[in-house]
Amino acid sequence: MASTSETGHDVNLANFKIIIDKCTEFGADYNPTNTDITVLAMTTKLTAVNLLQNDYIACIGSTKIPIDDREVLFEKMRGIAVRTVNSYCSVKATKQAKKDAKGLLRKITGSNVKIKRLENGDPDPKYVSNSQMSFVKRTTNFETLISLLEADTLYGPNETILTIVSLKALAAEMNAANSGMSELIAILEKKRQDRNAGLYMIETGIIDLALSCKNYVRSVFGAKSQQDLAVSSIKLRRFMKLKPVTGD
Repeated sequence: MASTSETGHDVNLANFKIIIDKCTEFGADYNPTNTDITVLAMTTKLTAVNLLQNDYIACIGSTKIPIDDREVLFEKMRGIAVRTVNSYCSVKATKQAKKDAKGLLRKITGSNVKIKRLENGDPDPKYVSNSQMSFVKRTTNFETLISLLEADTLYGPNETILTIVSLKALAAEMNAANSGMSELIAILEKKRQDRNAGLYMIETGIIDLALSCKNYVRSVFGAKSQQDLAVSSIKLRRFMKLKPVTGD
């Protein structure tokens, strides 16, 4: 399901558009001295934030393929890791070495990470970011398992897929997938921050602009006037309060 906040961002944008439309209907009577809340300025702001929102949503969608590919790769690794440890337990290695291998396998297979999805099937950006470390840890544990096996001359399977060479190649694929995902997450996070700033930055975000607009309408037409009620009844929800970054 799509999160309430993600749905709410779109609602805020839609309702800000309604406020602008109402102010447009007021004609020349709507003439604020605050140039940030003129009809033209608010329309320009709405267009800009809509572009940021659309860009962010498009970026979420573009993560589908690399996320799905990584999930498939790690599921493949999970099966190979199980086979590898079983192979190791079949040789005359020490009990402690086998115990260590089994311990690493538990860490590798203990969290079969699945990316949560939004209602439209796109990956949930928050869950992608939060799960990243889990994928990295599983890779690290898999590499540790490879090192343990490589150090024991008794491990020399006849099955090509279980050889040290093959395991290292798989670990390299996993690292590449994690690296690519880190870059993707960084891009996605930047787009999310830009979108959020357009919506929720103090004074310049559409939430504060809408509030200033409502105050101006009330000052011009009076509290509970038809015009005041027309805009005050349009609700925008503040999901966060962002402060401008200063050089201090």
